Amino acid sequence: MLRNTLYEHRWRLLACSLLCAVAAGINIFLLDYLHEVAQQADARPLMQWLPTYAGGVLLMFLLSLLANLLLVFLACRMVARMRETLVRQILATRYAHLERAGKGALLATLTDDVANMSEGMVTAPQFIFNALSIVLCLGYLVYLSAAAFVYFFAMLLIGVVLTVLIANRGNLYYERYRELKDKYYANLHAMFDGAKELAINRHRRQHFLQREILPSIGDLKSAELMREIYWNISENWTRIFLFIGLGVAVVVTRSVTDASAGLTMSYFIAITFMTGPIDFVINAFSSISKALVSARAVSALKLDVPNEPPVGSPSSIPEDWREIDFDNVSYTTAGASEDESFHFGPVSLTIRRGEMLFVTGGNGSGKSTFGKLLVGLYQRQGGEIRVGGQLIEAGEEVAYRSLFGTVFSDYYLFSSLLDHRGQPTDGAQVVSGLDRLGLADKVQIDRNGYLSTTSLSQGQRKRLALLQSWLGDSPIYLFDEWAADQDPHFRDEFYRDILPTMQRQGKTLIIISHDDRYFHLADRICKFELGKLIHVGLGAALTPPLPGDGNPTAMHANKTAQLESA
Repeated sequence: MLRNTLYEHRWRLLACSLLCAVAAGINIFLLDYLHEVAQQADARPLMQWLPTYAGGVLLMFLLSLLANLLLVFLACRMVARMRETLVRQILATRYAHLERAGKGALLATLTDDVANMSEGMVTAPQFIFNALSIVLCLGYLVYLSAAAFVYFFAMLLIGVVLTVLIANRGNLYYERYRELKDKYYANLHAMFDGAKELAINRHRRQHFLQREILPSIGDLKSAELMREIYWNISENWTRIFLFIGLGVAVVVTRSVTDASAGLTMSYFIAITFMTGPIDFVINAFSSISKALVSARAVSALKLDVPNEPPVGSPSSIPEDWREIDFDNVSYTTAGASEDESFHFGPVSLTIRRGEMLFVTGGNGSGKSTFGKLLVGLYQRQGGEIRVGGQLIEAGEEVAYRSLFGTVFSDYYLFSSLLDHRGQPTDGAQVVSGLDRLGLADKVQIDRNGYLSTTSLSQGQRKRLALLQSWLGDSPIYLFDEWAADQDPHFRDEFYRDILPTMQRQGKTLIIISHDDRYFHLADRICKFELGKLIHVGLGAALTPPLPGDGNPTAMHANKTAQLESA
Protein backbone atom coordinates (compact mmCIF):
# COMPACT_ATOMS: atom_id res chain seq x y z
CA MET A 1 0.00 0.00 0.00
CA LEU A 2 2.79 2.45 0.94
CA ARG A 3 4.63 1.71 -2.30
CA ASN A 4 1.46 2.23 -4.35
CA THR A 5 0.74 5.53 -2.60
CA LEU A 6 4.26 6.81 -3.27
CA TYR A 7 4.08 5.70 -6.89
CA GLU A 8 0.73 7.40 -7.37
CA HIS A 9 2.23 10.74 -6.23
CA ARG A 10 5.71 10.27 -7.75
CA TRP A 11 5.68 13.36 -9.99
CA ARG A 12 4.58 15.68 -7.19
CA LEU A 13 7.25 14.19 -4.95
CA LEU A 14 9.84 14.73 -7.67
CA ALA A 15 8.83 18.38 -8.13
CA CYS A 16 9.00 19.01 -4.37
CA SER A 17 12.35 17.24 -4.18
CA LEU A 18 13.76 19.54 -6.88
CA LEU A 19 12.62 22.57 -4.88
CA CYS A 20 14.33 21.09 -1.83
CA ALA A 21 17.50 20.54 -3.88
CA VAL A 22 17.54 24.18 -5.02
CA ALA A 23 16.96 25.40 -1.44
CA ALA A 24 19.74 23.14 -0.16
CA GLY A 25 22.04 24.40 -2.96
CA ILE A 26 21.43 28.00 -1.88
CA ASN A 27 22.29 26.86 1.64
CA ILE A 28 25.70 25.70 0.48
CA PHE A 29 26.20 28.82 -1.67
CA LEU A 30 25.54 31.10 1.31
CA LEU A 31 27.92 29.06 3.45
CA ASP A 32 30.70 29.35 0.87
CA TYR A 33 29.94 33.01 0.15
CA LEU A 34 30.02 34.02 3.81
CA HIS A 35 33.24 32.04 4.33
CA GLU A 36 34.83 33.79 1.34
CA VAL A 37 33.89 37.20 2.71
CA ALA A 38 35.30 36.30 6.12
CA GLN A 39 38.61 35.06 4.64
CA GLN A 40 39.37 38.22 2.63
CA ALA A 41 42.35 40.10 3.99
CA ASP A 42 40.80 43.50 3.42
CA ALA A 43 37.35 43.80 4.83
CA ARG A 44 34.82 44.49 2.11
CA PRO A 45 32.33 47.31 2.68
CA LEU A 46 29.13 46.05 4.20
CA MET A 47 26.93 47.16 1.32
CA GLN A 48 29.05 45.29 -1.22
CA TRP A 49 28.24 41.83 0.14
CA LEU A 50 25.20 42.25 2.42
CA PRO A 51 22.54 42.66 -0.36
CA THR A 52 23.75 39.44 -2.06
CA TYR A 53 23.78 37.58 1.24
CA ALA A 54 20.39 38.95 2.35
CA GLY A 55 18.86 38.15 -1.04
CA GLY A 56 20.22 34.61 -0.86
CA VAL A 57 18.81 34.17 2.67
CA LEU A 58 15.39 35.44 1.59
CA LEU A 59 15.36 33.20 -1.50
CA MET A 60 16.42 30.19 0.59
CA PHE A 61 13.65 30.93 3.10
CA LEU A 62 10.98 31.24 0.41
CA LEU A 63 12.07 28.14 -1.50
CA SER A 64 12.46 26.08 1.70
CA LEU A 65 9.06 27.23 2.96
CA LEU A 66 7.39 26.52 -0.39
CA ALA A 67 9.03 23.10 -0.70
CA ASN A 68 8.14 22.08 2.86
CA LEU A 69 4.55 23.36 2.62
CA LEU A 70 4.07 21.47 -0.64
CA LEU A 71 5.58 18.33 0.86
CA VAL A 72 3.48 18.60 4.03
CA PHE A 73 0.34 19.12 1.92
CA LEU A 74 1.34 16.14 -0.22
CA ALA A 75 2.13 14.03 2.88
CA CYS A 76 -1.28 14.79 4.43
CA ARG A 77 -2.96 13.98 1.13
CA MET A 78 -1.09 10.66 0.88
CA VAL A 79 -1.95 9.79 4.50
CA ALA A 80 -5.66 10.45 3.84
CA ARG A 81 -5.47 8.41 0.65
CA MET A 82 -3.76 5.58 2.51
CA ARG A 83 -6.41 5.56 5.24
CA GLU A 84 -9.19 5.62 2.67
CA THR A 85 -7.59 2.76 0.74
CA LEU A 86 -7.14 0.70 3.90
CA VAL A 87 -10.76 1.18 4.99
CA ARG A 88 -12.01 0.32 1.49
CA GLN A 89 -9.85 -2.80 1.43
CA ILE A 90 -11.12 -3.98 4.82
CA LEU A 91 -14.72 -3.44 3.71
CA ALA A 92 -14.02 -5.30 0.46
CA THR A 93 -12.22 -8.22 2.12
CA ARG A 94 -14.18 -11.41 2.58
CA TYR A 95 -15.69 -11.81 6.00
CA ALA A 96 -14.10 -15.22 6.58
CA HIS A 97 -10.64 -13.72 5.98
CA LEU A 98 -11.31 -10.88 8.44
CA GLU A 99 -12.61 -13.41 10.94
CA ARG A 100 -9.35 -15.38 10.68
CA ALA A 101 -7.21 -12.24 10.92
CA GLY A 102 -8.88 -11.32 14.21
CA LYS A 103 -9.88 -8.02 15.75
CA GLY A 104 -6.47 -7.55 17.38
CA ALA A 105 -4.53 -7.51 14.09
CA LEU A 106 -7.11 -5.31 12.36
CA LEU A 107 -7.24 -2.84 15.24
CA ALA A 108 -3.43 -2.66 15.35
CA THR A 109 -3.46 -1.93 11.62
CA LEU A 110 -6.07 0.83 11.85
CA THR A 111 -4.37 2.50 14.82
CA ASP A 112 -0.63 1.79 15.16
CA ASP A 113 0.19 0.94 11.55
CA VAL A 114 -1.70 3.87 10.07
CA ALA A 115 -0.14 6.17 12.71
CA ASN A 116 3.36 4.86 11.93
CA MET A 117 2.92 5.20 8.18
CA SER A 118 1.45 8.67 8.71
CA GLU A 119 4.43 9.68 10.84
CA GLY A 120 6.77 8.38 8.15
CA MET A 121 4.89 10.38 5.50
CA VAL A 122 4.92 13.59 7.55
CA THR A 123 8.65 13.16 8.33
CA ALA A 124 9.46 12.65 4.66
CA PRO A 125 9.55 16.38 3.67
CA GLN A 126 12.26 17.35 6.16
CA PHE A 127 14.03 14.04 5.52
CA ILE A 128 14.29 14.85 1.80
CA PHE A 129 15.47 18.41 2.48
CA ASN A 130 18.16 17.34 4.95
CA ALA A 131 19.29 14.38 2.85
CA LEU A 132 19.80 16.68 -0.14
CA SER A 133 21.68 19.13 2.10
CA ILE A 134 24.06 16.32 3.10
CA VAL A 135 24.63 15.33 -0.54
CA LEU A 136 25.36 18.92 -1.55
CA CYS A 137 27.66 19.37 1.44
CA LEU A 138 29.61 16.29 0.36
CA GLY A 139 29.82 17.75 -3.13
CA TYR A 140 31.09 21.00 -1.63
CA LEU A 141 33.81 19.09 0.25
CA VAL A 142 34.88 17.45 -3.02
CA TYR A 143 35.03 20.91 -4.58
CA LEU A 144 37.26 22.16 -1.74
CA SER A 145 39.67 19.22 -1.88
CA ALA A 146 39.12 15.85 -3.53
CA ALA A 147 42.15 14.34 -1.76
CA ALA A 148 40.94 15.35 1.71
CA PHE A 149 37.43 14.19 0.85
CA VAL A 150 38.64 10.63 0.14
CA TYR A 151 39.87 10.23 3.72
CA PHE A 152 36.82 11.88 5.24
CA PHE A 153 34.40 9.86 3.11
CA ALA A 154 36.15 6.59 4.00
CA MET A 155 35.62 7.34 7.69
CA LEU A 156 32.03 8.47 7.02
CA LEU A 157 31.27 5.26 5.11
CA ILE A 158 32.54 3.09 7.98
CA GLY A 159 30.39 5.06 10.39
CA VAL A 160 27.27 4.79 8.20
CA VAL A 161 27.70 1.02 7.78
CA LEU A 162 28.04 0.51 11.54
CA THR A 163 25.06 2.80 12.19
CA VAL A 164 22.88 0.86 9.73
CA LEU A 165 23.91 -2.48 11.26
CA ILE A 166 23.01 -1.28 14.75
CA ALA A 167 19.75 0.29 13.56
CA ASN A 168 18.73 -2.89 11.72
CA ARG A 169 19.19 -4.82 14.92
CA GLY A 170 16.76 -2.41 16.54
CA ASN A 171 14.32 -2.90 13.66
CA LEU A 172 14.21 -6.63 14.34
CA TYR A 173 12.99 -5.89 17.84
CA TYR A 174 10.39 -3.46 16.47
CA GLU A 175 9.05 -6.16 14.15
CA ARG A 176 8.75 -8.38 17.20
CA TYR A 177 7.03 -5.50 19.03
CA ARG A 178 4.57 -5.12 16.15
CA GLU A 179 3.68 -8.84 16.28
CA LEU A 180 3.13 -8.67 20.04
CA LYS A 181 0.85 -5.65 19.61
CA ASP A 182 -1.75 -7.87 17.88
CA LYS A 183 -1.90 -10.11 20.94
CA TYR A 184 -2.09 -7.08 23.24
CA TYR A 185 -5.08 -5.66 21.35
CA ALA A 186 -6.76 -9.07 21.40
CA ASN A 187 -6.38 -9.06 25.20
CA LEU A 188 -7.87 -5.56 25.37
CA HIS A 189 -10.90 -6.81 23.43
CA ALA A 190 -11.21 -9.71 25.87
CA MET A 191 -11.00 -7.30 28.82
CA PHE A 192 -13.86 -5.13 27.53
CA ASP A 193 -16.03 -7.88 26.04
CA GLY A 194 -15.63 -10.02 29.16
CA ALA A 195 -15.96 -7.17 31.66
CA LYS A 196 -19.01 -8.72 33.38
CA GLU A 197 -17.41 -12.14 33.80
CA LEU A 198 -14.14 -10.63 35.01
CA ALA A 199 -15.94 -8.42 37.53
CA ILE A 200 -17.88 -11.37 38.96
CA ASN A 201 -15.26 -14.14 38.93
CA ARG A 202 -12.28 -13.16 41.04
CA HIS A 203 -10.21 -16.19 40.04
CA ARG A 204 -10.85 -15.56 36.35
CA ARG A 205 -9.94 -11.90 36.83
CA GLN A 206 -6.66 -12.73 38.55
CA HIS A 207 -5.80 -15.38 35.95
CA PHE A 208 -6.51 -12.96 33.10
CA LEU A 209 -4.46 -10.24 34.79
CA GLN A 210 -1.47 -12.34 35.82
CA ARG A 211 -1.32 -14.91 33.01
CA GLU A 212 -2.57 -13.03 29.97
CA ILE A 213 -2.62 -9.23 29.85
CA LEU A 214 0.32 -8.44 32.18
CA PRO A 215 2.68 -10.87 30.38
CA SER A 216 1.54 -9.29 27.11
CA ILE A 217 2.42 -5.83 28.46
CA GLY A 218 5.76 -7.15 29.72
CA ASP A 219 6.65 -8.64 26.34
CA LEU A 220 5.80 -5.33 24.65
CA LYS A 221 8.00 -3.46 27.13
CA SER A 222 10.97 -5.78 26.55
CA ALA A 223 10.75 -5.57 22.76
CA GLU A 224 10.31 -1.79 22.79
CA LEU A 225 13.14 -1.33 25.31
CA MET A 226 15.60 -3.35 23.22
CA ARG A 227 14.64 -1.43 20.09
CA GLU A 228 15.15 1.92 21.82
CA ILE A 229 18.51 0.78 23.22
CA TYR A 230 19.82 -0.11 19.77
CA TRP A 231 18.45 3.05 18.20
CA ASN A 232 19.98 5.24 20.89
CA ILE A 233 23.33 3.48 20.42
CA SER A 234 23.15 4.14 16.67
CA GLU A 235 22.21 7.82 17.18
CA ASN A 236 24.96 8.47 19.71
CA TRP A 237 27.50 6.53 17.66
CA THR A 238 26.70 8.75 14.67
CA ARG A 239 27.33 11.92 16.68
CA ILE A 240 30.63 10.55 18.03
CA PHE A 241 31.74 9.47 14.60
CA LEU A 242 31.09 12.91 13.15
CA PHE A 243 33.56 14.34 15.63
CA ILE A 244 36.06 11.60 14.73
CA GLY A 245 35.57 12.45 11.05
CA LEU A 246 36.01 16.14 11.86
CA GLY A 247 39.37 15.39 13.54
CA VAL A 248 40.49 13.30 10.56
CA ALA A 249 39.50 16.15 8.20
CA VAL A 250 41.55 18.68 10.20
CA VAL A 251 44.64 16.46 10.11
CA VAL A 252 44.28 15.60 6.43
CA THR A 253 43.60 19.15 5.19
CA ARG A 254 46.84 20.28 6.80
CA SER A 255 48.87 17.62 5.03
CA VAL A 256 47.40 17.40 1.49
CA THR A 257 49.55 18.83 -1.28
CA ASP A 258 46.80 20.99 -2.76
CA ALA A 259 45.90 22.53 0.55
CA SER A 260 45.24 26.25 0.33
CA ALA A 261 44.93 28.86 2.99
CA GLY A 262 41.74 28.42 4.91
CA LEU A 263 41.06 24.88 3.62
CA THR A 264 41.04 23.48 7.13
CA MET A 265 38.60 26.13 8.29
CA SER A 266 36.39 25.56 5.22
CA TYR A 267 36.23 21.82 5.95
CA PHE A 268 35.58 22.51 9.61
CA ILE A 269 32.66 24.85 8.85
CA ALA A 270 31.14 22.56 6.20
CA ILE A 271 31.29 19.45 8.36
CA THR A 272 29.96 21.32 11.38
CA PHE A 273 27.08 22.57 9.24
CA MET A 274 26.44 19.01 8.06
CA THR A 275 26.05 17.60 11.58
CA GLY A 276 22.53 19.07 11.87
CA PRO A 277 21.12 17.42 8.71
CA ILE A 278 22.86 14.13 9.52
CA ASP A 279 21.41 14.12 13.03
CA PHE A 280 17.93 14.76 11.64
CA VAL A 281 18.23 12.06 8.96
CA ILE A 282 19.31 9.48 11.55
CA ASN A 283 16.37 10.38 13.82
CA ALA A 284 13.94 10.42 10.88
CA PHE A 285 15.24 7.04 9.75
CA SER A 286 13.69 5.59 12.92
CA SER A 287 10.23 6.86 11.94
CA ILE A 288 10.66 5.71 8.35
CA SER A 289 11.79 2.25 9.51
CA LYS A 290 8.67 1.94 11.67
CA ALA A 291 6.56 3.00 8.68
CA LEU A 292 8.15 0.27 6.55
CA VAL A 293 7.55 -2.37 9.24
CA SER A 294 3.91 -1.26 9.47
CA ALA A 295 3.60 -1.34 5.68
CA ARG A 296 4.81 -4.96 5.71
CA ALA A 297 2.31 -5.79 8.48
CA VAL A 298 -0.54 -4.32 6.42
CA SER A 299 0.64 -6.23 3.36
CA ALA A 300 0.72 -9.46 5.39
CA LEU A 301 -3.02 -9.11 6.05
CA LYS A 302 -3.59 -9.71 2.32
CA LEU A 303 -6.63 -7.47 2.16
CA ASP A 304 -8.67 -7.58 -1.02
CA VAL A 305 -8.61 -4.84 -3.62
CA PRO A 306 -12.10 -3.29 -3.95
CA ASN A 307 -13.77 -4.38 -7.20
CA GLU A 308 -17.40 -3.97 -6.21
CA PRO A 309 -19.62 -3.08 -9.18
CA PRO A 310 -21.47 0.26 -9.00
CA VAL A 311 -24.91 0.34 -7.41
CA GLY A 312 -27.51 -0.40 -10.04
CA SER A 313 -25.18 -2.49 -12.20
CA PRO A 314 -26.97 -5.30 -14.07
CA SER A 315 -26.83 -8.71 -12.40
CA SER A 316 -27.19 -12.19 -13.84
CA ILE A 317 -29.30 -13.23 -10.84
CA PRO A 318 -32.88 -13.45 -12.15
CA GLU A 319 -35.35 -11.18 -10.35
CA ASP A 320 -38.12 -13.76 -10.67
CA TRP A 321 -36.14 -16.56 -9.04
CA ARG A 322 -38.19 -19.25 -7.35
CA GLU A 323 -35.58 -21.33 -5.55
CA ILE A 324 -32.13 -21.24 -3.96
CA ASP A 325 -30.35 -24.55 -4.41
CA PHE A 326 -27.50 -25.93 -2.33
CA ASP A 327 -25.91 -28.74 -4.33
CA ASN A 328 -23.35 -30.71 -2.27
CA VAL A 329 -22.05 -27.52 -0.65
CA SER A 330 -19.14 -28.04 1.73
CA TYR A 331 -16.89 -25.82 3.84
CA THR A 332 -14.07 -26.36 6.32
CA THR A 333 -13.00 -23.92 9.00
CA ALA A 334 -9.27 -24.17 9.61
CA GLY A 335 -8.08 -25.01 13.12
CA ALA A 336 -4.69 -25.32 14.75
CA SER A 337 -4.86 -29.05 13.97
CA GLU A 338 -7.05 -31.42 11.97
CA ASP A 339 -8.98 -32.32 15.12
CA GLU A 340 -9.83 -28.66 15.72
CA SER A 341 -11.09 -28.06 12.17
CA PHE A 342 -14.83 -28.09 11.52
CA HIS A 343 -16.13 -29.79 8.40
CA PHE A 344 -19.52 -28.74 7.07
CA GLY A 345 -21.39 -30.75 4.48
CA PRO A 346 -21.72 -31.77 1.80
CA VAL A 347 -25.25 -30.40 2.06
CA SER A 348 -27.95 -30.38 -0.60
CA LEU A 349 -31.07 -28.32 0.06
CA THR A 350 -33.62 -26.31 -1.90
CA ILE A 351 -35.11 -23.17 -0.31
CA ARG A 352 -38.34 -22.07 -1.97
CA ARG A 353 -39.19 -18.43 -2.39
CA GLY A 354 -41.70 -17.20 0.19
CA GLU A 355 -41.35 -20.11 2.61
CA MET A 356 -40.56 -19.97 6.31
CA LEU A 357 -37.70 -22.36 7.02
CA PHE A 358 -36.59 -23.11 10.57
CA VAL A 359 -33.01 -24.31 11.14
CA THR A 360 -32.21 -26.16 14.34
CA GLY A 361 -29.54 -28.34 15.91
CA GLY A 362 -27.27 -28.47 18.92
CA ASN A 363 -24.24 -26.33 19.64
CA GLY A 364 -21.54 -26.91 17.02
CA SER A 365 -23.98 -28.64 14.70
CA GLY A 366 -23.33 -26.29 11.77
CA LYS A 367 -26.36 -23.99 11.96
CA SER A 368 -24.36 -20.76 11.98
CA THR A 369 -21.96 -22.03 9.31
CA PHE A 370 -24.97 -22.85 7.12
CA GLY A 371 -26.33 -19.35 7.71
CA LYS A 372 -23.03 -17.68 6.77
CA LEU A 373 -22.71 -19.83 3.66
CA LEU A 374 -26.29 -19.06 2.70
CA VAL A 375 -25.92 -15.29 2.92
CA GLY A 376 -22.48 -15.30 1.27
CA LEU A 377 -20.26 -14.43 4.26
CA TYR A 378 -18.44 -17.73 3.80
CA GLN A 379 -17.48 -18.86 0.30
CA ARG A 380 -18.20 -22.51 -0.40
CA GLN A 381 -15.17 -24.74 -0.89
CA GLY A 382 -17.11 -27.44 -2.68
CA GLY A 383 -20.42 -27.84 -4.47
CA GLU A 384 -22.62 -25.19 -6.06
CA ILE A 385 -25.14 -22.54 -5.00
CA ARG A 386 -27.75 -21.53 -7.57
CA VAL A 387 -30.44 -18.86 -7.52
CA GLY A 388 -33.22 -19.47 -10.01
CA GLY A 389 -30.94 -21.93 -11.79
CA GLN A 390 -28.13 -19.32 -12.08
CA LEU A 391 -24.79 -20.46 -10.60
CA ILE A 392 -23.37 -17.95 -8.11
CA GLU A 393 -19.76 -17.36 -9.11
CA ALA A 394 -17.04 -14.99 -7.87
CA GLY A 395 -18.29 -11.94 -9.78
CA GLU A 396 -21.84 -12.31 -8.43
CA GLU A 397 -21.05 -12.42 -4.71
CA VAL A 398 -21.98 -8.79 -4.03
CA ALA A 399 -25.30 -9.05 -5.91
CA TYR A 400 -26.03 -12.36 -4.16
CA ARG A 401 -25.38 -10.99 -0.67
CA SER A 402 -27.67 -8.03 -1.40
CA LEU A 403 -30.61 -10.47 -1.53
CA PHE A 404 -30.40 -10.90 2.23
CA GLY A 405 -31.33 -8.99 5.34
CA THR A 406 -29.92 -10.42 8.56
CA VAL A 407 -29.82 -10.21 12.33
CA PHE A 408 -27.08 -12.50 13.62
CA SER A 409 -26.70 -13.49 17.25
CA ASP A 410 -23.57 -11.28 17.39
CA TYR A 411 -25.17 -8.45 15.44
CA TYR A 412 -23.98 -4.83 15.44
CA LEU A 413 -26.53 -2.06 16.01
CA PHE A 414 -25.83 0.99 13.84
CA SER A 415 -27.04 4.45 14.85
CA SER A 416 -29.02 5.16 11.67
CA LEU A 417 -32.00 3.67 9.86
CA LEU A 418 -31.81 3.21 6.08
CA ASP A 419 -34.52 2.34 3.59
CA HIS A 420 -34.26 -0.18 0.75
CA ARG A 421 -32.35 2.38 -1.38
CA GLY A 422 -29.76 2.95 1.34
CA GLN A 423 -31.15 6.39 2.16
CA PRO A 424 -31.84 7.67 5.71
CA THR A 425 -35.48 7.30 6.64
CA ASP A 426 -37.77 8.75 9.30
CA GLY A 427 -41.12 7.98 7.70
CA ALA A 428 -44.36 6.60 9.01
CA GLN A 429 -43.09 3.04 8.59
CA VAL A 430 -40.36 3.74 11.15
CA VAL A 431 -42.78 5.26 13.66
CA SER A 432 -45.13 2.32 13.20
CA GLY A 433 -42.26 -0.15 13.57
CA LEU A 434 -40.98 1.46 16.77
CA ASP A 435 -44.49 1.36 18.23
CA ARG A 436 -45.03 -2.24 17.18
CA LEU A 437 -41.77 -3.33 18.80
CA GLY A 438 -42.42 -1.42 22.03
CA LEU A 439 -39.71 1.16 21.42
CA ALA A 440 -41.73 4.29 20.67
CA ASP A 441 -41.16 5.68 24.18
CA LYS A 442 -37.49 4.61 24.20
CA VAL A 443 -36.11 5.81 20.87
CA GLN A 444 -36.73 8.79 18.62
CA ILE A 445 -35.37 9.37 15.14
CA ASP A 446 -34.39 12.65 13.50
CA ARG A 447 -35.05 13.68 9.92
CA ASN A 448 -31.65 12.36 8.83
CA GLY A 449 -32.53 8.86 10.00
CA TYR A 450 -30.34 8.86 13.12
CA LEU A 451 -31.49 7.23 16.34
CA SER A 452 -31.60 9.24 19.54
CA THR A 453 -29.94 6.38 21.45
CA THR A 454 -28.78 2.79 21.16
CA SER A 455 -28.13 2.44 24.90
CA LEU A 456 -30.93 -0.03 25.50
CA SER A 457 -31.38 -3.46 27.02
CA GLN A 458 -30.20 -6.45 25.00
CA GLY A 459 -33.75 -7.40 24.02
CA GLN A 460 -34.62 -3.82 22.99
CA ARG A 461 -31.42 -3.50 20.96
CA LYS A 462 -32.26 -6.71 19.13
CA ARG A 463 -35.75 -5.41 18.34
CA LEU A 464 -34.19 -2.26 16.95
CA ALA A 465 -31.79 -4.39 14.86
CA LEU A 466 -34.82 -6.26 13.52
CA LEU A 467 -36.42 -2.97 12.49
CA GLN A 468 -33.19 -1.84 10.81
CA SER A 469 -33.09 -5.05 8.79
CA TRP A 470 -36.81 -5.00 7.97
CA LEU A 471 -36.61 -1.46 6.56
CA GLY A 472 -34.06 -2.71 4.04
CA ASP A 473 -36.90 -4.56 2.28
CA SER A 474 -34.74 -7.53 1.28
CA PRO A 475 -36.36 -10.50 -0.42
CA ILE A 476 -34.75 -12.98 2.01
CA TYR A 477 -34.23 -12.67 5.77
CA LEU A 478 -32.08 -14.72 8.11
CA PHE A 479 -32.57 -14.38 11.87
CA ASP A 480 -30.07 -16.16 14.11
CA GLU A 481 -31.54 -16.91 17.56
CA TRP A 482 -33.35 -13.56 17.44
CA ALA A 483 -35.89 -14.47 20.12
CA ALA A 484 -33.29 -15.74 22.61
CA ASP A 485 -33.09 -12.35 24.40
CA GLN A 486 -36.81 -11.49 24.28
CA ASP A 487 -39.38 -11.72 27.03
CA PRO A 488 -42.30 -14.16 26.49
CA HIS A 489 -44.53 -11.45 25.02
CA PHE A 490 -42.14 -10.32 22.28
CA ARG A 491 -40.96 -13.89 21.64
CA ASP A 492 -44.56 -14.84 20.94
CA GLU A 493 -45.07 -11.63 18.95
CA PHE A 494 -42.06 -12.47 16.79
CA TYR A 495 -43.17 -15.98 15.87
CA ARG A 496 -46.93 -15.42 15.65
CA ASP A 497 -47.21 -11.92 14.24
CA ILE A 498 -43.97 -10.45 12.84
CA LEU A 499 -42.81 -13.50 10.87
CA PRO A 500 -46.24 -14.18 9.33
CA THR A 501 -46.51 -10.49 8.42
CA MET A 502 -43.15 -10.63 6.66
CA GLN A 503 -44.15 -13.82 4.90
CA ARG A 504 -47.36 -12.20 3.64
CA GLN A 505 -45.13 -9.45 2.20
CA GLY A 506 -43.49 -12.14 0.08
CA LYS A 507 -40.32 -12.50 2.15
CA THR A 508 -38.39 -15.74 2.37
CA LEU A 509 -37.55 -16.42 6.01
CA ILE A 510 -34.75 -18.57 7.45
CA ILE A 511 -34.96 -18.75 11.25
CA ILE A 512 -32.16 -20.34 13.27
CA SER A 513 -33.86 -21.25 16.51
CA HIS A 514 -34.12 -23.61 19.48
CA ASP A 515 -37.72 -22.57 20.27
CA ASP A 516 -39.24 -25.98 19.52
CA ARG A 517 -42.70 -24.96 20.76
CA TYR A 518 -42.97 -22.75 17.65
CA PHE A 519 -41.62 -25.25 15.13
CA HIS A 520 -45.14 -26.13 13.96
CA LEU A 521 -45.45 -22.60 12.55
CA ALA A 522 -42.66 -23.26 10.02
CA ASP A 523 -43.30 -24.52 6.52
CA ARG A 524 -40.28 -26.79 6.90
CA ILE A 525 -37.58 -27.56 9.46
CA CYS A 526 -33.94 -28.45 8.81
CA LYS A 527 -31.93 -30.09 11.53
CA PHE A 528 -28.11 -30.14 11.53
CA GLU A 529 -25.76 -32.34 13.50
CA LEU A 530 -21.94 -32.35 13.31
CA GLY A 531 -22.02 -30.31 10.11
CA LYS A 532 -24.48 -32.64 8.38
CA LEU A 533 -28.10 -32.03 7.39
CA ILE A 534 -29.85 -34.96 9.06
CA HIS A 535 -33.53 -34.00 8.70
CA VAL A 536 -35.74 -31.92 6.44
CA GLY A 537 -39.47 -32.07 7.07
CA LEU A 538 -42.70 -30.27 7.80
CA GLY A 539 -42.74 -27.96 10.77
CA ALA A 540 -45.17 -30.06 12.80
CA ALA A 541 -43.29 -33.29 12.12
CA LEU A 542 -40.12 -32.74 14.14
CA THR A 543 -41.53 -31.53 17.47
CA PRO A 544 -45.29 -31.36 18.11
CA PRO A 545 -46.53 -28.11 19.71
CA LEU A 546 -47.46 -28.08 23.34
CA PRO A 547 -51.14 -27.65 24.23
CA GLY A 548 -52.07 -24.04 23.88
CA ASP A 549 -50.16 -23.85 20.56
CA GLY A 550 -47.29 -21.91 22.00
CA ASN A 551 -49.40 -19.49 24.06
CA PRO A 552 -47.40 -18.73 27.21
CA THR A 553 -50.44 -18.74 29.52
CA ALA A 554 -51.78 -22.01 28.14
CA MET A 555 -48.35 -23.64 28.33
CA HIS A 556 -47.99 -22.57 31.95
CA ALA A 557 -51.42 -24.07 32.72
CA ASN A 558 -50.45 -27.30 30.98
CA LYS A 559 -47.20 -27.61 32.93
CA THR A 560 -49.08 -26.93 36.18
CA ALA A 561 -51.55 -29.68 35.33
CA GLN A 562 -48.70 -32.09 34.63
CA LEU A 563 -47.10 -31.31 38.00
CA GLU A 564 -50.41 -31.75 39.84
CA SER A 565 -51.06 -35.10 38.15
CA ALA A 566 -47.59 -36.23 39.15
